[in-house]
Amino acid sequence: MRSNQKGQIIFRNRSSADFGIFCERPITIPTPQLDVTATHINGRNGDLLQSYDSFKNITLTFNVTVFKPRQYPNLYQLKNDIIDWLTGFDYNYLKFSDNPDWVFEAIVTTPPTLAPLIEAVMQEELTGQIAFNCKPLMVKTSSIHWQSVPETVVNQQIMPALPDWHIVGNGDFKLSVNGQAYQFTNVKNEVYVDGDNCQAYTYDANGEPINVNSEVVWENNDVPMLIPGKNIISLAGNASKFEYKPKFRRLA
Repeated sequence: MRSNQKGQIIFRNRSSADFGIFCERPITIPTPQLDVTATHINGRNGDLLQSYDSFKNITLTFNVTVFKPRQYPNLYQLKNDIIDWLTGFDYNYLKFSDNPDWVFEAIVTTPPTLAPLIEAVMQEELTGQIAFNCKPLMVKTSSIHWQSVPETVVNQQIMPALPDWHIVGNGDFKLSVNGQAYQFTNVKNEVYVDGDNCQAYTYDANGEPINVNSEVVWENNDVPMLIPGKNIISLAGNASKFEYKPKFRRLA
């Protein structure tokens, strides 16, 4: 692999360079497939379409070369640490050096294929592939971190965003987004909203999450969303902190 072909993968808050892993560039990103069913009826021009308003996951495959870092006594220990890094039971953010402004939500479901190079002079190198099962939508990197909520938010993407929200305070609150009201009752210390899963929760004294959906009135039984373009946001109540992760997204 030539030096100008070396790219890095950032996954689960670790860089592939920590393990001596570099991937070939450029990286090919497949276009997600629309989740739609087409049914043909004899004698009718045009199939009947059943759209589910969603897209299917994609697979991102990286061709990699692994150069054993000095701190590893052998390739076996290095390979063990690589497997530990990639192993998880839920989606995590995946980013690569060629496209740092966007992240994927990804999981490794197929074990990586890594084998030593057969040349004697390359006995401290591995080569192979790492494949990630990714959600079809990328998320703007700058929007995955907690930040203060402004009164006006502009979503520059063509897809609506489903932010996470965090309110710190006690009592009742009303979150308004574009005139839609979301009521939070009897908040004790703080409340979080998971936008992707339409869940409200807080934490107990042991740091364990507690579902508090029963104390939230969802407008149209759905979470607040940021439509493309201008969004007006306000919060009524005695809050000491009001923040969100906007999670602006687009099709991969």
